[in-house]
Amino acid sequence: MDAYTAYGMPVTAVMRNRSLPVQARVLRYIMQLTPLKFIQDQFWKVEPAVFADLTGKTVVVIGANVGLGFETAKHFASMNPKRLVLGCRSPEKGQAAVQGKYVRS
Repeated sequence: MDAYTAYGMPVTAVMRNRSLPVQARVLRYIMQLTPLKFIQDQFWKVEPAVFADLTGKTVVVIGANVGLGFETAKHFASMNPKRLVLGCRSPEKGQAAVQGKYVRS
């Protein structure tokens, strides 16, 4: 019986990889890490951020007043969306985020 997924691996192999806890996957990565691979990873270039034209689209960012949500909202704002919805816990924090102030929880 041929049971393959879109990944090109047998279903059992995909299920085996997903069933591993995060700690086990990290440990497996560390065990496969060689000194040369470590040095290469230190100098590996990070892919540039994606910029797309979001004209006419609505973007919703949850937790947009601090941290990654705040940075994500700023990034999406640069993409010219029709509407940018910032999800925050309180109106005061949301208003401070709109004004560009970084608010700490």
